Amino acid sequence: MMKKISNSFAKWLIENGMPKEQEQVYSYGLECLLNEAVITIFLFLIALFLHKVPEMLVWDIAFTLLRVNLGGVHASTHAKCILSSTLIGVFSILLCPYLYNYFIVFIVAGLISCVIVFVIAPVKNKNHPISGAREAFARKYSIIIAVIEYALILLLYKHCPAFSSCIFLALFSVSLLGLWGTRNQTKSS
Repeated sequence: MMKKISNSFAKWLIENGMPKEQEQVYSYGLECLLNEAVITIFLFLIALFLHKVPEMLVWDIAFTLLRVNLGGVHASTHAKCILSSTLIGVFSILLCPYLYNYFIVFIVAGLISCVIVFVIAPVKNKNHPISGAREAFARKYSIIIAVIEYALILLLYKHCPAFSSCIFLALFSVSLLGLWGTRNQTKSS
């Protein structure tokens, strides 16, 4: 359904003066945007039900900023992507309160996550191609975002452990998705 909507919108753009050779770019971009919008709506509806909207907002921002630049494993269908992304977000928010007393985990696993990002950024995927110029940009920003998130984890821990935990789980889960993506990338080559 998302592909149909995206293709229809791309055709409409071309009928209204956009260059024909960019039709696939428009279609793919809208498809990604619609997919992300559905995930975000689901996440925030569940967060509203759980009374965890601020935590979900912090987690979603930290997760999305790094995920967009690092890349990683991608689901084979929109439904699988929506389901897996929603589950990762909800699981992270539910897990947050149980991590408050384990600052050493934040330090060690957060540092390991930063090293993973430094080594693998960006993760290329056949379903999500990037240009050479975008690759250099994504590598630079993946590293910068991971370091900033790690610093925020440490700075916020004492005064706002909930947000520190949310950022930690975002950094950690994106680095794992990145690692998983490199494994799948190696298998497919």
